[in-house]
Amino acid sequence: MMECKKMLTETGGDIEKAIEAFRKKGVKASLAERTASEGRVIGAAAADGKSAALVEVNCNTDFTAKSEPVGGAGEQAAQALIANASASAADAVKEQLTQVSQTTGENVVLGKTAVLSGQRVGLYLYGISGKELA
Repeated sequence: MMECKKMLTETGGDIEKAIEAFRKKGVKASLAERTASEGRVIGAAAADGKSAALVEVNCNTDFTAKSEPVGGAGEQAAQALIANASASAADAVKEQLTQVSQTTGENVVLGKTAVLSGQRVGLYLYGISGKELA
């Protein structure tokens, strides 16, 4: 707020000049530049029980992290990893994450991912917090 006031003072109260001065100065307002410090972990297990995947979806608020669109994107990313552990989960959900970002007005990005394979693999969903463990 103080930066805006200062810039308006410098430009003689001209809002358009102030906006242009901020652009020249390098002020960025893109969604992708906002810190995505909240998030959620979503997991999926293969039908044969031999692999499972966990994905972290990060966003700006816990409210958005708990939303259905974020859960859907995480589920899709986890399923993509189960289908091909060496595939890029981020590429599999890039368009979906962009759409969620545009809808919510938040920076929604895919964080860490993990795939576990073995003789018998499953997921345990901790009921109170919704956290999943592989």
